[in-house]
Amino acid sequence: MRTAIAEFIAMLPRRVVHMKKLLAERNLAELRRAVHQIKGAGGGYGFDEVTRVAAQLSCTLKQDAPPETVAREFDSLIGLIRSVEGYQLSRELSHA
Repeated sequence: MRTAIAEFIAMLPRRVVHMKKLLAERNLAELRRAVHQIKGAGGGYGFDEVTRVAAQLSCTLKQDAPPETVAREFDSLIGLIRSVEGYQLSRELSHA
C-alpha cells in the first residue's frame, strides 16, 4: 500500500497544475470532474481531510457559487494538497 500512496502523492503536483488551469480557463465542468477525482482518491488513500475539503468544493461548484467563493475554497484545497507529506512543489512547477 505504501507504493500506491507514494504514487498518488507523486501525481498530486500534476493534478494541481491541471486544476489550476481549469479554474483559470473557467472550465467549471472539467474542474468539477477533477475535484471529484481528488475527493474519491484522497479518501481511498487515507487523506480524509483532502476528501472533506474536495467534497465541499465539489458542492460549491455544483451550486454555481460566486467566483470568490469558488476561488477561496479552491485555494484551501490546493493549500491542503501541498501540505501532504512528500508533496514536491518542484514537480508542480515542472508541469506548469
